[in-house]
Amino acid sequence: MRWQACHALPMENGEDNTDGGEDNGKETGPKRADRKRKNPRKITMSHLENVALWYLERFQATAKSLERVLIRRVYRSANFHEADPDIGIEMVKELIARYREVGLLDDRTYAIARTETLYRRGSSLRLISGRLREKGVDPEDIDHALNALRERLIADGMDENPDIAAAIRYAKRRRLGPWRSPERHRALADRDKIKDQEPRDMGAMARAGFSRDVAMRALAKNSEDTE
Repeated sequence: MRWQACHALPMENGEDNTDGGEDNGKETGPKRADRKRKNPRKITMSHLENVALWYLERFQATAKSLERVLIRRVYRSANFHEADPDIGIEMVKELIARYREVGLLDDRTYAIARTETLYRRGSSLRLISGRLREKGVDPEDIDHALNALRERLIADGMDENPDIAAAIRYAKRRRLGPWRSPERHRALADRDKIKDQEPRDMGAMARAGFSRDVAMRALAKNSEDTE
C-alpha cells in the first residue's frame, strides 16, 4: 500500500476548529434560523473599525483571516445598498495595513502561538504548516514558527524528530496502537484481529500528516514508557 501523509486532517468528532478562541470566520451565538437578521449597514471606515475591533477581542486572527471577514461584510452591504464594493475593499486594505503597522495584527506572533498549541495536541509539523497556510500566514513566518518550535524542543532536551513526540500524543489521544483501551484490547485479543487493526491505525496517522517511519516508531512505543 502506498504511503501518503496528508496535508489536512478532517475534524474529529467533538473537535473544535477554533481551539479555544481561534477564528473560523463565523460569528458565534444563536443559530441564524433562531434570530432575525439585520439589514447590513452602509460601509464606512468607522463601521469597519468597530467590526474589526469587536472581532479581534473575541478571536485570534491573522491579517488575511480578518480581511476575509471584513470583505464579506463589504460585499453583503454593497449588494443590499447597490453600492460599489471596490470602495469598501480599499477601506479594508487600508485598515489591515494600519493594524499591522501598530501591532494589532501580528502574523508571526500568531504563527508561533498557534504552532505551539497544535503541537501540544499532537499535530505533525506538516499539518501545522498547512493550517497556517490556510490562515494566510506567509511562508517566511511559517518557517520562523516551526524553527522556533524546534529550537524550544532542543533547549528542553529533545534530540529526536519532533514529529515522533507529536505522533505519540496523537496516538494516545486517538487511542491507537499501544494506547487502545483495555476493553478494545480484549476484543482484539486474537493476533489476526490485531493485525487487521494495524492498517487502520497507520491510516489514521497518515491522515494526521505523519510519515510512515514516524507512525511506525510511535505505534511501536510501549505505553508504559511514555507515561
